[in-house]
Amino acid sequence: MDLDADVRRQIWTAPDLRAYARDLGFDLDLDTQARALIAALKQTLRAEVDDVAALQAAVASARARVDGPGSRFEAEDHDLLEQVAAAGSDRAAILALLNRDPLNAPLPFVERIPMVRNGVTSWRTPVEHALIRRRPADLGAFERLAGELEAVFAAPQIGARELSRLQVADALDRVRRDGRRENAYVPTALQLLDRKVADFLACGAGPVAARRFEQLHALVRQLTERERALDADMAPETEHVTELASRYVATDWLHVRSLTDRIVALLLARPYVLVSIWYRRRRFYRVIALLRQEVMQGHYDGGEIARRLQRLETEGAFFSSLVYPALRIADAKPAAARRPSAGSAAPLR
Repeated sequence: MDLDADVRRQIWTAPDLRAYARDLGFDLDLDTQARALIAALKQTLRAEVDDVAALQAAVASARARVDGPGSRFEAEDHDLLEQVAAAGSDRAAILALLNRDPLNAPLPFVERIPMVRNGVTSWRTPVEHALIRRRPADLGAFERLAGELEAVFAAPQIGARELSRLQVADALDRVRRDGRRENAYVPTALQLLDRKVADFLACGAGPVAARRFEQLHALVRQLTERERALDADMAPETEHVTELASRYVATDWLHVRSLTDRIVALLLARPYVLVSIWYRRRRFYRVIALLRQEVMQGHYDGGEIARRLQRLETEGAFFSSLVYPALRIADAKPAAARRPSAGSAAPLR
């Protein structure tokens, strides 16, 4: 599995990580629902062309300009122009080309228009387009999806989160208005709505929430990398493992039981344990493996594990001293009180 996808799966499936993320204002159910509705709205779009001859005249002009200085078009843009030109007067073929990606593949100089302001050229997509319309194939279904998305973002929030929610509402109103126009060209408004929804999903419940969620994601990612290296019997990365454990122990607001268990288990993995007396190695490694298994299962007494490890140390075992503060974290109360709160804002649904 892709590493980032695996990290996302871990955060949303481990109950304590999921609860932690939700305390920060990041809710998987909301995220999944909002993104699914945006994707469904995109899927309703279809291109329409009334005057094929006028479109081909515009395409011919665009082909003459697309290689000009500052045009900044990709090879795919050139290819689409050439393919539409080659389709000639075959409306069905033209529509099949335009509908391969009705949201993100506009024709250069036909649907992406250069705008010059103060000597600076920017490329804009239109709100209405006489040659090509890109609008919902089923306006009723489009309106229903927009209504469901409106309901998801109906509950008022607080602070910057409320401002972001209002921006989503404004962008959604624009999508609806554009979808009802006679010469509707919806991609411009729908792309704006997509960005505003993404901004809301990324802003979290308070000023430090997004940064803390990024740190959570980074720590889970690095921890997963170390665990994968361990499973693959790669060379030990003692310095990296020690640094990761040290950072986790020092970051008290990030202490989550499942992460603590994984940190302790990593520190007790065989590549990071040494035994100085050769004839005791097999027994020591077996005992430590049993203790590690208990930790990985998540049901253990941190103080008792620490006492057993200390006895092994007196007999010649060596492992990171960070295992002891990590075990104390395991026995401590959750750090929920130190997490930023979403305040009194109602949950979005």
